[in-house]
Amino acid sequence: MIPLQCFRPTIMSAKRLLLICFAPLLLLTIMVVRFAMEPRIDWQVFEQRMSAIFETSGMKVLSLATEEPEAVPLPFGQRLRSLLSWRSSGPLVATGFPESVSHWIVRHNGGPMLECLVRYHEGKTVCVVIRSIDSAEKEQRALRDEVAKAFPYLKITLEDICPPPGSGAPF
Repeated sequence: MIPLQCFRPTIMSAKRLLLICFAPLLLLTIMVVRFAMEPRIDWQVFEQRMSAIFETSGMKVLSLATEEPEAVPLPFGQRLRSLLSWRSSGPLVATGFPESVSHWIVRHNGGPMLECLVRYHEGKTVCVVIRSIDSAEKEQRALRDEVAKAFPYLKITLEDICPPPGSGAPF
């Protein structure tokens, strides 16, 4: 009869092997479920509500233009969702709204100007980038908070266009 102690290392090795194999699979499953459940906002609904946000927060829209989608890259989660989508690889029939970026320039009561870039993908709002033209961090954060209140799961990032004085930037 073989003692049980002889089998103990192989049992531990089997447990480690199962952990090593199933941990990445579990992590991938969680990521796919999270990305699939992330709400996506239709572009028409977003633009109507965004106009209302600007109006109620005392911001005046100075200009609104459309830019190429490369102006704001897709977030990693959206790129992953596009790669893992189950639809056919044929041409996408969009809802009449192309892949693009809406470029809003707004000003709060005569104060500093802000750029608000909204990335659309497959007719849905994917992310918002709020850029400060005049180093207006307070106004940036206030606008971000208003947008986040209306769209709690939307990715919103803040950026500065001009470097702060004395930063050693070449321009």
